[in-house]
Amino acid sequence: MSINRIFLTAIFATILLSVHGYAQCSDAGVCAIGHAPTADKKQYSVDIRYRYGNSGKEDKIAYNSFELKAAVSVYQQTSLLLSFPFYRFNTGANGDANGIGDLMAFINQDFDAFSNARLSVLLGMRLATGNTNANPDLPQAYQPGLGTTDIIFGLKYTGESFLLSAGYQLVENVFTKNELTPIRRGDDLYLQFAYLFETGDFDIKADAQMIQRLAKTMLKNQDGTINELDKTDQMQINIGAEVNYRLDGTNNLVSGFAMPILKRETNIDGLTRVLTFFAGWRLQL
Repeated sequence: MSINRIFLTAIFATILLSVHGYAQCSDAGVCAIGHAPTADKKQYSVDIRYRYGNSGKEDKIAYNSFELKAAVSVYQQTSLLLSFPFYRFNTGANGDANGIGDLMAFINQDFDAFSNARLSVLLGMRLATGNTNANPDLPQAYQPGLGTTDIIFGLKYTGESFLLSAGYQLVENVFTKNELTPIRRGDDLYLQFAYLFETGDFDIKADAQMIQRLAKTMLKNQDGTINELDKTDQMQINIGAEVNYRLDGTNNLVSGFAMPILKRETNIDGLTRVLTFFAGWRLQL
């Protein structure tokens, strides 16, 4: 590796450690439609990422996650996409909870479109592999898992310099098994527009995202009664960016952040963020 390449790598690593971005994605999984890794003319793509977030609410919960993301080309235009937070550590004023998160898996089918564009159809699931009672003394907002097995549908239209994507998350109609705050979430609708460009060894994606929760969250009380919670079906809009720095033909550094335009006011499900960023390493073969 040349001196210039080492110097640029050191600068980029410093930036990764110092980025502070604001996000309000409340992502229960459907955001993966726009952010899932793709093999992109490679047979395999594997990410190891660290993600940090903070609820910023009265609970002030810090969310730490180490994630594995992978894309494998199984046919010429068919890919298997996986996202697995293999260790989550959530901590706040009331204590902490840790464990594995919820596994997400997608089948991505590409179709050639006009003007060198590509249409992709995605079908996936979020599996309830994470624990909703990793610490039974804490509410759902602290737990590493969401407690439902959900189906996710998605469409992506990718041009030379832009990406349009839409998704729908059909949430399992059950209450979580958390002992203090068993909840039932509504479905999510997702839209994204992204602008893609390259500069030197950097691939950059700037985007805007919208997530609309389609029904209010329901809370089951200890006496068996059920309450509908206010402000749990609010629309959220983010702007953000992701950066891929190519070290060579195989290794890459990746990072991303986002900023809220329209905020979400509740954190009963543990999905609200007012501060988030991720950084990691990508291997492409």
